[in-house]
Amino acid sequence: MIAKVVAALLVFGVAGAVVEFKHSKIYDEFDFKGQSTVTVSDLCKDSCRIYVSITPDSKKYAANILISQPKGFTTLADIAAKVDATTGLKSFLEITSTPSLSIVNGNAQNAADTAEVYEADGMNRPVSTIPSSITVMSARPFTLKGAPLQGNLPQGIIATMSGYDDMDYAQCPYLYYVINDGPFLGFTWHVNGPIISLEYDVHTFPYPPGALTATIGISNTYDLERSGWVGSPGFHGCAGKQPYRSSLYDFTLPFHAEIISKKETSFGVTIETNSDDAHAVRVTDSDTGVNYSIGKTAEGAYVSYTFVKAQNVTLDWKPDGVGNIHFLARYQAIVKFWRSKIYDEFDFKDEAMVTVYDIYAESCHIYASATPDSKKFATNLLIQQPKGFVSLADVTARDDPAIVPGNQRKNISTAQLTIVNANAQMAAGPLVLYVQILKCTKRKECPVSTIPSSITVMSARPFTLNGAPLDGYKPQGVIATMSGYDDMEYAQCPKDGAFPGFTWEVNGPIISLEYDSHTFPYPPGELKATIGITNKHQLERSGWISSSGYHGCPGQKPYRSSLYDFSSPFHAEITSKILANTVNGTYVSYTFIRTQDLFQIACYSRMCLWTGIPQELKLRISSLVIEDLNPDSYYAYVDSGNSRIYDEYDFIGKSSVTVDGLCAEQCLIFASITEDTYKLASNILIQLQKGFDSVALIAESIDPATNQKIPLGVKNMPSLTIVNANAQLTAGPMVIYIVKVGKSMPLPLPEVYEASVLHRPGTSIPKSVTIMSTQPFTVKQAAGQQPKAVVASLSGYDDTIGGCPTFQFTESEFTFEVNGPIVTLNYSTFTSPPGLLSSTIGITNMLPMQSEGWVSSPGYSGCPGRQVYRSSLYDNMGNFHAEITNDQPTSVSVDIATNSEHDNAVSITDEDSGEFYTVYGMGDSNPKGFNFNTKKFSISWMPDGTSKIHFFVKWRKN
Repeated sequence: MIAKVVAALLVFGVAGAVVEFKHSKIYDEFDFKGQSTVTVSDLCKDSCRIYVSITPDSKKYAANILISQPKGFTTLADIAAKVDATTGLKSFLEITSTPSLSIVNGNAQNAADTAEVYEADGMNRPVSTIPSSITVMSARPFTLKGAPLQGNLPQGIIATMSGYDDMDYAQCPYLYYVINDGPFLGFTWHVNGPIISLEYDVHTFPYPPGALTATIGISNTYDLERSGWVGSPGFHGCAGKQPYRSSLYDFTLPFHAEIISKKETSFGVTIETNSDDAHAVRVTDSDTGVNYSIGKTAEGAYVSYTFVKAQNVTLDWKPDGVGNIHFLARYQAIVKFWRSKIYDEFDFKDEAMVTVYDIYAESCHIYASATPDSKKFATNLLIQQPKGFVSLADVTARDDPAIVPGNQRKNISTAQLTIVNANAQMAAGPLVLYVQILKCTKRKECPVSTIPSSITVMSARPFTLNGAPLDGYKPQGVIATMSGYDDMEYAQCPKDGAFPGFTWEVNGPIISLEYDSHTFPYPPGELKATIGITNKHQLERSGWISSSGYHGCPGQKPYRSSLYDFSSPFHAEITSKILANTVNGTYVSYTFIRTQDLFQIACYSRMCLWTGIPQELKLRISSLVIEDLNPDSYYAYVDSGNSRIYDEYDFIGKSSVTVDGLCAEQCLIFASITEDTYKLASNILIQLQKGFDSVALIAESIDPATNQKIPLGVKNMPSLTIVNANAQLTAGPMVIYIVKVGKSMPLPLPEVYEASVLHRPGTSIPKSVTIMSTQPFTVKQAAGQQPKAVVASLSGYDDTIGGCPTFQFTESEFTFEVNGPIVTLNYSTFTSPPGLLSSTIGITNMLPMQSEGWVSSPGYSGCPGRQVYRSSLYDNMGNFHAEITNDQPTSVSVDIATNSEHDNAVSITDEDSGEFYTVYGMGDSNPKGFNFNTKKFSISWMPDGTSKIHFFVKWRKN
């Protein structure tokens, strides 16, 4: 009989179903159920530490689960008992030099019972040393309490439901994130899982944390006035990780939680779930009856809602009875950035006094913006200073910010800023208050440059910001966020090429621009702003559309203003000559492949944000209605940073295409066509400084001695024009690959081949080999004298954006198939020539289970954010089926990324066991992972007749 409880086993490395983190694995009772031996590979190759948590009832089972060591066995019960009786601090078993660690299950019928590491039961960590991280474990759900700090000291903490080795937000979401939060008021967390880790910002706040205590059991009541989270049993929110499991978790009874506050509070909530509509998560404002129902979201993605004024919020969820569905809801009650806070009128309304904590730097800057009608209110909002008051109205009238002296750390108890509301009945009007904490004492000591690193623009009313293009076709690197300039860490790439300027409509109070002055040392063009927005946008340039006051910052409440209209339907128009393919983003996205010069976005929610660039259009929504008005228009090129790939659809219906920036110094142009499209390609003309060169001539330029392609070199053309001289502006299958070279991007002359004629003998060592074709093709690498690992990527040899999957072939010889236009092989580790490299046109989708490999829909490279290459030669109608086989059962990990909807889901089947899964809507950046031990698995997919949906499957042997 299987017992009810099992040890929670956590293995940290110092160098199937298990929950894996970056340098650790967590095993639960089901990992041992029916298993005589469980093997831990790699983690203990150098050294690892093993922690165990069990319940009293499971001790007898843990005593029969044995860790094999050179001199006998150690039981899980023995390790679990390594706990300081006073503090609950756990000790560990250390294993060294064991590449393959065996854990033997000696229970009858193989049954199993259910940094600073603590056992939750009895944990009592007093105020003592300053830890960098703390992990608390329990086989049962538990409550963890952190006491406030004495002396009004601040604290910086993040928390994740993972081991202390994997607290990277890219993997596991921060369930709690407090940095610079004034006097730290402590916390009470209800941990509905086996583990939680806390990481302290000991550099900024060198104070020991308050006492930490833990008790077994959790409550269903949460404090809305402090940030926190609610989750289904065992679910941690870590992308691609299996939820924790335990027979103690109840998946039969309806889940109900109450999030309450003593006063009305504005807060945002983000929810991730894989539940279907029948088991949706429902969030309800009990006072107003407003409620939201959230069904399936993509893994690692979430939807957001905002409650402007709430006191009693409930969260309900119906489990499925077996634990296959889960959810995670995070809530955060002021808009707060890394070193700043932003206040709006509702933060002051009905408040006699507002206190701004965190003035721990030696000074701060205060910026304010108010409408003419609201200045009378701003006049009576008074900033208290050592010698009197300064009104916000005075601050709004200043060109420079008001500089307020801060307090030294030795005066930490008075480290706060008070703003008094002296308006009648504590009223307030539309305004924005931005408090920026500085690291310099006086303004003259703050660095100032004619080339700004950042610019922030503020207004209490929506406004339009115009940035002029640069003279001389100069490039510019700019990123923008609707936040203060202190919180602009969202990764973006500067656009290389002639900077075209911008027109941005800001439906909120603030925007910050950060300039890449190191890469592009040019002063920006003239910046002008005007009050008011039109909701008419150009798609060829980067941009966004948002509902009033919403900035898209996860976990932050939106800006609020009585000027914002939340009653009328929202409507925006985006006009373009080119509309690019889109990819699934962090939230939810829709794809438009062919559209007219106009499409609309209508938002019927209090929060929505749409963002887009010509190669990556994203819709970030909580509730959004999209209408595509016309299915006829053009596509956009595939951009890889310092190169672009154009296909036939970039030219159909267009008299010319302009390539900006790539050939300003020098570029190389390669081309590939079919024999049937030679005539059409002859009329696609590259306009040079003296005459034209056709794509057909470039494609047939091949060195007869080496079979390498001979590119067309172009110099000193900041704007290159490609003319379509075909009748009716038609075009045929082609690949045009344009690569930037020159002083700013020096590259060796590459080896580029046509797939139909590649036959490279093993007589020399290439740095890399790029293969091109308009049709799918197969590549074979024969063994060389001293074979090394070869790395392949479905991109050009120049790719600078990165993010594309790479594949390392460790076999002496290998074969792979390319369902797209290009692949590059890297031989940088070779010290002797590789074997014969050859390729042929056509693919079979019957592949050997090599060290690594992939299968993809036509034209898709697996690179998130990249345009899909399109060709009329691709079959977007017939069922797709691929098989990957080996002679004997093999442990293999498979990752699937797709933007397909349910009707076009990707299916993966273990042909040995018959086990199968379907995957859809996960997003390009959020692959779904599976593990098999099989001789054969298959991939099936139903296309929709267009290239708007796609998938990418990557596998590797374990």
